[in-house]
Amino acid sequence: MARFSITLSEHEHELLMKYISERNGIKEHTGVNELIKLGISKYSKGGNEEKIRRVVKEQIDLTLKPYTESLASLSSKVAIMSGRTIFLLVQFVIDMFVIDEYNIAKVKELHKTALDLAKSNMTVNSRK
Repeated sequence: MARFSITLSEHEHELLMKYISERNGIKEHTGVNELIKLGISKYSKGGNEEKIRRVVKEQIDLTLKPYTESLASLSSKVAIMSGRTIFLLVQFVIDMFVIDEYNIAKVKELHKTALDLAKSNMTVNSRK
């Protein structure tokens, strides 16, 4: 067992005496040893808490990663299907209904916008 001397300030000495009195009058060296052990245990737990926190975060990330990727994939598919649905709806309106000359320009513009949206979504999908 190693021995060494310590110097305490008045305040630190008062705190040590208070600790000793609360512990039913243990000797000063026993009180100092207990406080050192208490400090070392708290210090070592602090390091372990950080390691545990890091491991838990890694495990949560590994567990959730497939689900977040699935949600991102579904979101992409929803956007693609929305563009295709708009395109098909406009195509249906053009094919099935008689449209007068006044509204044909609006329908053609809507058709072009839906076609562009569908193409852009297909391009984004093919890049993934």
